[in-house]
Amino acid sequence: MRVPVGSCGGPLIASGDAGDVIVDPDCRPGLSTRRQLPSLVAEYPRANLADYTFGPKEGGGGVLVRVTRTVHFSTSLRYWLDDLSEEENRKRFGRDADRHGHNYELEITVRGEPDPQTGMVINLTEIQSIAECEILERFDHRDLNEDTEYFSRIPPTPENFASLIFELLERSLPAGRLDRIRLYQGPDFYVDVLGSDA
Repeated sequence: MRVPVGSCGGPLIASGDAGDVIVDPDCRPGLSTRRQLPSLVAEYPRANLADYTFGPKEGGGGVLVRVTRTVHFSTSLRYWLDDLSEEENRKRFGRDADRHGHNYELEITVRGEPDPQTGMVINLTEIQSIAECEILERFDHRDLNEDTEYFSRIPPTPENFASLIFELLERSLPAGRLDRIRLYQGPDFYVDVLGSDA
């Protein structure tokens, strides 16, 4: 027998003064549809959370959790290779050979089992601190070509920039914690770089 689900796919059983009801929020905040279905609800007893344990299990095998922190920064840049002529650079990179800027959004995702003492995979302030040191201080309001040493031989394409960011973060975070980064160059374009175990 199927458990009743809402339009978002989750079982929707709630209790109130009128008894058990099926609640369907229809995935839109502020809207809900409530129907009394006591006979249907009786067929699907609610789970007792006391029967479940969270966190590390005996003998290992806990739940893998991914946590994401987002930071924003801006840079100027141009796609340019010094060993090519201006004509060759413009032919290869088009208008991106001109100096321009981007407001980036960077998602940093770490993975692991929550610590049994703190309940956290990693403290979000640690991610923020590492992001400030490794990313914001190096790149925010800087010119990627002129103010950094990273793009003297390769153009600062989103793919190259995201790969560099992943390497910098991977060296600074606890071993094996960095799952992926997602670098948005604009609202409709991003690059993912995944860890080898992702």
